[in-house]
Amino acid sequence: MIYIYVISEVIILNIRSQYFIKTNIKSYKQRKHLLKVNAFRFFIKIALFRMISKQFKETETKFSLNM
Repeated sequence: MIYIYVISEVIILNIRSQYFIKTNIKSYKQRKHLLKVNAFRFFIKIALFRMISKQFKETETKFSLNM
């Protein structure tokens, strides 16, 4: 449940920032650069999230094996 919330939050933030870039920044080069930076940040967040969830699953299985 927490995972779904985090992913949806990240996606919503990404969409919001893209909308902000499209509406408030007039220069095409600046807009293009910021969209690239945004996409990069987005993928980093997803990668970190996957790493954390993998670690969580591993510790969960170790714990269940110990029980």
